[in-house]
Amino acid sequence: GRLAYKRHGIGQSCPECGSDLQDTIVNFGERLDEDVLAQATAISHQARLALCLGTSLKVPPAKHLPCNAERLVTVSLQWTAADKRAALNIHAPCDAVLLGLAQRLRVPVPTYTPSAHVI
Repeated sequence: GRLAYKRHGIGQSCPECGSDLQDTIVNFGERLDEDVLAQATAISHQARLALCLGTSLKVPPAKHLPCNAERLVTVSLQWTAADKRAALNIHAPCDAVLLGLAQRLRVPVPTYTPSAHVI
């Protein structure tokens, strides 16, 4: 049988139709849907900027997508496989960087309350 970590059911049903809800994660050892990958590749070639948050950019084929953009910015605590190609590498926590960006752009960020977002 399948290992638990490769199951995609989240243990909830759709309130409209009753079907099982699934996550959209691509786990290690799984392949990306070919149509989804083709669409992502086409879109990535049109991107002026790819902002990669908290990823090592080591897992093919998805690791290649951000490098198709005109410019690449990485935000990660550690180096990434695309650091040499990136226009900017920010070695800091993603939350702090995004909060700073939101403040700079004057975008309000509501306080996150975990108990209000229970799944």
